Amino acid sequence: MGPLLPTEIINYLYVPDEARGRRAASELLEAGYRVEVRPAATRPSWLTLAKIDMVPRSDNITMIRQRFEALASQLGGEYDGWEAAVTN
Repeated sequence: MGPLLPTEIINYLYVPDEARGRRAASELLEAGYRVEVRPAATRPSWLTLAKIDMVPRSDNITMIRQRFEALASQLGGEYDGWEAAVTN
């Protein structure tokens, strides 16, 4: 297996309302994420969908998880994890 390459990592942050979704988006945009804020499909909340290109190494994933868990805590929301595209 060769070196890991940067890939798109997608993060799911659910918050109670649009205003909190926009607050999360503002902070994430400053950190280099591409962000969408929209009503959640399956729950009565708002989804802040944040994408960033990086190498999915354990230290990067730990950093991402800490950032999103802190945001969820501050905004009364829930971090529902991440997914990454497979990059060959």
